[in-house]
Amino acid sequence: MTLKTFFIFCYLLFICLSLDAQHIRKYNKLTQENGLLSNRVTAISEDPIGRVWIGTSDGINLYDGAHIMGNPKSMSDSIFQPGKIIEIKSFKQEMIIAADNGIYSYDFTSNNYKLLIKAELHNTSKALALTIDAVVILCNNTLYKWDEQKISILNNDVYFNRIQADNQGNLWGATFTTVAKCDKKGNVLASFNFAESYDRDVLITSLYCDNKNLIWVGTKRHGILRFDPIQNKFKAQLPQPAQIQNVCSIAEDAEGRLWIGHNKGVAVFDYINQYTEYRMLIENFDNELNSTVCAIYKSKFDDMILGTYFNGAFCLSKNDSWLDFLHVTNPGRARGIVINNILMSSKKQLWVATNAIGINVYNGQSQVIKRFNQEKSKISDNIISLEEDAQGNIWAGSESNGLYCLADQGSKIKHYEYDKNIASSLPNNRIFSIRNFNKDYLLVGTDGFVSIYDRHKDNFTTLLKTSSTINDIMVNDHLIWICCLDEIICYDWSKKTTKIYKKELNKGNRIQFLSMLLDEENVLLGTKQNYLYFIDRDGHLLPYPGRGKINVQIHGIKKDNLKRYWLSTTNGLYCVDTDRTIKNFNVSWGLNTSWFNERSAYYYNDTLYFGSVDGICFFKAPQLDPRPTHKPLLYFSDFKIFNISQLRNKKYFEKGIDHTNEIVLPYDENMISIEVNQVNFDPQSRENYRIFYTLKDIDKRWYELSKASGTITFTSLKSKNYELHIKLVDLNNNIIATKKMLIKIKPHFLLSDIMLWVYGALVIVALILFRKFLKRRHLKILKIKLAEVETSKLEELNKSKLDFFTYMSHELKTPLAIIMAIQEDLFSNHKIENIKEYEISQKNIKRLTFLISQLMEFREIESSNLPLNTINGDLVIFCQNIFSMFAPLFDRKNIKYRFENPSTEVNVDLDFDKLEKIISNLLSNAFKNCEVGGQIALVLCVSKDTNEVVIHVSNTGSYIPQDQIEKIFEPYFRQKSTGNYYDNNGIGLALVVGLTKRINAQIDVKSSIEAGTQFTLTIPVDNFVSELPDDPDLELNATIELIDDVIYTDNSQIRFDIPSEGNTHKILLVEDHTDLAELFKNKLLESYHVIIAHNGQEALEYIRNNPIDMVISDIMMPIMDGYELCKHLKSNPKTKHIPIILMTSYDTIANKIKSYELAANGYINKPFSTQELLAKMGSLLKNKATLRHYYSQAEPLRIKEEANSQEETFILKVQEIIVRNIAENNFSVHQLAQEMRISRTQLYLLLKKITDLTPTDFIIKVKLDYAKTLLKDPSFSISEIAYKLGYSNANYFSKQFKDFFGITPSHYRKAK
Repeated sequence: MTLKTFFIFCYLLFICLSLDAQHIRKYNKLTQENGLLSNRVTAISEDPIGRVWIGTSDGINLYDGAHIMGNPKSMSDSIFQPGKIIEIKSFKQEMIIAADNGIYSYDFTSNNYKLLIKAELHNTSKALALTIDAVVILCNNTLYKWDEQKISILNNDVYFNRIQADNQGNLWGATFTTVAKCDKKGNVLASFNFAESYDRDVLITSLYCDNKNLIWVGTKRHGILRFDPIQNKFKAQLPQPAQIQNVCSIAEDAEGRLWIGHNKGVAVFDYINQYTEYRMLIENFDNELNSTVCAIYKSKFDDMILGTYFNGAFCLSKNDSWLDFLHVTNPGRARGIVINNILMSSKKQLWVATNAIGINVYNGQSQVIKRFNQEKSKISDNIISLEEDAQGNIWAGSESNGLYCLADQGSKIKHYEYDKNIASSLPNNRIFSIRNFNKDYLLVGTDGFVSIYDRHKDNFTTLLKTSSTINDIMVNDHLIWICCLDEIICYDWSKKTTKIYKKELNKGNRIQFLSMLLDEENVLLGTKQNYLYFIDRDGHLLPYPGRGKINVQIHGIKKDNLKRYWLSTTNGLYCVDTDRTIKNFNVSWGLNTSWFNERSAYYYNDTLYFGSVDGICFFKAPQLDPRPTHKPLLYFSDFKIFNISQLRNKKYFEKGIDHTNEIVLPYDENMISIEVNQVNFDPQSRENYRIFYTLKDIDKRWYELSKASGTITFTSLKSKNYELHIKLVDLNNNIIATKKMLIKIKPHFLLSDIMLWVYGALVIVALILFRKFLKRRHLKILKIKLAEVETSKLEELNKSKLDFFTYMSHELKTPLAIIMAIQEDLFSNHKIENIKEYEISQKNIKRLTFLISQLMEFREIESSNLPLNTINGDLVIFCQNIFSMFAPLFDRKNIKYRFENPSTEVNVDLDFDKLEKIISNLLSNAFKNCEVGGQIALVLCVSKDTNEVVIHVSNTGSYIPQDQIEKIFEPYFRQKSTGNYYDNNGIGLALVVGLTKRINAQIDVKSSIEAGTQFTLTIPVDNFVSELPDDPDLELNATIELIDDVIYTDNSQIRFDIPSEGNTHKILLVEDHTDLAELFKNKLLESYHVIIAHNGQEALEYIRNNPIDMVISDIMMPIMDGYELCKHLKSNPKTKHIPIILMTSYDTIANKIKSYELAANGYINKPFSTQELLAKMGSLLKNKATLRHYYSQAEPLRIKEEANSQEETFILKVQEIIVRNIAENNFSVHQLAQEMRISRTQLYLLLKKITDLTPTDFIIKVKLDYAKTLLKDPSFSISEIAYKLGYSNANYFSKQFKDFFGITPSHYRKAK
């Protein structure tokens, strides 16, 4: 064989092999231009979401059917630095990645990367194998097992560079020349050396285990081999293994066929039927891609994904290809040929009109047999319309050069143009549509005109004039339908009538019509952006009732033999099925382009032709029966805040974003973006699905997600909880998948829940306070109104009081004057024997007159009816005169007194009458409260700078407690009765306050135990007078009357009288009123010895040193009152037997009860009869003697004795109750009264009346009388007797026994 013959043979063999190879046109190509990190794809896998992981020489990409993304973002990104990817496996919720620098894992749940094994050397072999429950890892010549988040070593001495696991869990390992079968731990069970069995040049390049548990080995030059378990060896499988060189990858498709990736493409091997398909990847215009397929993977959608060494990745659909293409080319121009029209002639030749190369004519094998263009045929290169007439002539309309008639299949060409000089020529040279009307006429649509061509006359006649461009003309019997851009015209040839159809939209816009189809019943119309319209039998223009709408330009409409409508659009092809459902076919389906041109849709012999901007797509109407498909999945791919991804932020994503259901954001991070995508590798459906979203509680509307960005963005979100709902729907609005995410925008701290509670509490408090304020305000208003009413009533009352006192003073002074006149007359006639008593009565009449006048003046001050009478006078002389008049009084008590005044005259304008009463009352009270031998001072100070006069009146010997200083000015206010307290037993200080206010002065008090009491009177003076009148009237009448009253009430000269001998009973009379004390003494001297004391303290001092039989005491007294005196006497065992009669002018029940509670023996009201007092005194002294004798002589506890009177019956009952409770330590008077069923007061009064003992003393006496009985029995000790009588302390019992009987219990026992 010559060398020339050898080359011819090789060339023919190559041609044969090339003819055997099938071209793969239908694919989706992924390269660096689309976003891959590298065009060298080394590994492919699929994650749990359904995304394809593509490993390249520079890292990992993810692909969801439409978008290429980087590896998942994580807070552990710094760990994942893989470099070249060798293999990827999906295991549970993890992806295991073998890279040249180690083994990594990515956990979808925690969104974390981990470095499982670090490669010691980059050139060591790394591989992964999946078992049922673990991942076996080959790295560093060691087998590892990864399971349940832990790594363990299986075998640390292996020499494999590839591993696989079969269905029984056995491991298979391969070197370049050997395959070994191992157990689950990597121990070699059998070894197969290919160099010894086949050829020393054999080189193992891949290892694979299919679903039938068959082990396949790919080699570099010997094709593939399969392990035969029966013969226990590997066998070659391909009839011509030399056709497959360098098998880099093996995978199994859904039909069980092996896809074998090699250095020229992929071979599909059906080993059951022993059939092999050799497939080549091609680009447009049949350019083969000579690329090594080094990774193959079958997705869960049963699509095959191929990774190549130079050209990126290819996604191949499972569907068989039913599309064919005709690439319209020209030797001088290979790309950019637009198809304008298509026509199948009666000779079965396909005529194709183009925009640049004229007309190409193809035979049945898609081969060009003729070309008509400007260069060869002198016709325009831009042909728009084609039509064949009844004679077989081809008519071609150009874009600007008129009409051509190609007779005898183009052997003869006639050209028609517009000629303004010829009326029967074309109206213009733009021919958009040509339609054969009948054997005699041809319809020609030009720019704005429809013309009729008459074959017999060979001329043109204008039929219609249109308002816009004509896109198509169709004929139905005698009706001519003309599709214009803005209207549809129906011309009736027989009736010569025209009907126009238009459709107005909002704002004056019209629907624009691009294509038309005459259906059996309707006229179907394709629009620019408003889907389909149709004209029904009744002539109504209506929208087509499809369940889905297409908002693209519909350039062509054809109907197939299955009555489905096919629409060619600017977004691929759409199929409208008989149930009006819509399917879309685009480049994902294998179309050469998505843009199909106008007037280029054609249907012939069950074949659909669609012209595009890049050739013709034609096919037989396919059976698009529903097939089992995998529903697309929705997933979140990114979350951004202010356009910055947060997937690496652990604060928000402790888990993967697709496993995160809730995100909590601070209030100032309220601009968020969420990327949402669908996992869908089905080319039939990806464009038929749309993603909608809504943010619940903000907007009820659903918004469509832009396919271009795939990003949902929200700005200025307020602080609240949001629910983001996402749904994936098909063109028929059926929901395919949903996702939901809860987004919580936390409020500012000042608007947080805690602060809202605080604000709520503050509001509540504010409302409460406001309510209280309103209530107080209301009460204040009421009080003001009540005060006004009370003031009015008080004024009326004061007026009534003043009238009353005026009347009473008149009524009282009249009888006093009569009495005084009668007494004076009796005294002048010597008819009064007791001169002293006469003098006492005269003094008391005068004092009563003074008191009435003083009370009248006080009431006048209260009613503000006292007028001011200011005169000029010398204040120093005025004060000195008043002070000198009190000097004799001061001498009576040996009081040291002093008057201090300025050295100069103080001449002022004042109401001296009122000032006299103020100073006189202050000096009077100072005298009353000053002790014998004390000090009294009157100091006058003048301050001309402040225009004030200050008068100080002070005394020693008494003080006022701080809490009672204000009360001292109240009328008849009395302090404690014991101690050196300042006493105010009249209305003098109250009168001082009233007069001080009347002259606009101010009075203050300072008091202490050491210094005594000082009153300070501050008088404002308008001006100081330099000279006085000759005789100012400054009489001191009020001072004289007040001194007389003081002398009358002063008792400093009275001393204890020595009783006269002969009278047996000694009576102590305690009375602070001197005249009254003298009067009582004179009345009692006939029967008793009478001793006088002027207060309780003097009386106590006398009783301590002298025996006394009875005390008669006034209650209201200075230093110590009658109550205190009674309490001291009755609490002392030595004096409690002394009868006490209390006298008072306050006749009230409360005073009586208090008197008897203090164990007083009698109570008498002033004024009283002397005979009444003598009778009460005699009765008490007699009963005391009788009862004391009776009970002192009576036997103890005469309880069972018959009672001879009601009083004794009462006493016996009381004794019985006491004896019954005699052992009780806490038995009280209150319990005794309860059992007697009487009040404590009644019990006290009855016992005191009968026994002269208080209830407490009576209980003690009964117990002690019973003690006398027990003391007679020597078997009881004194302590036992004490406990039997209710005493907790025997010593106290002995003391009380001695105090009561004058003898101790032990001495009493010895005496008896």
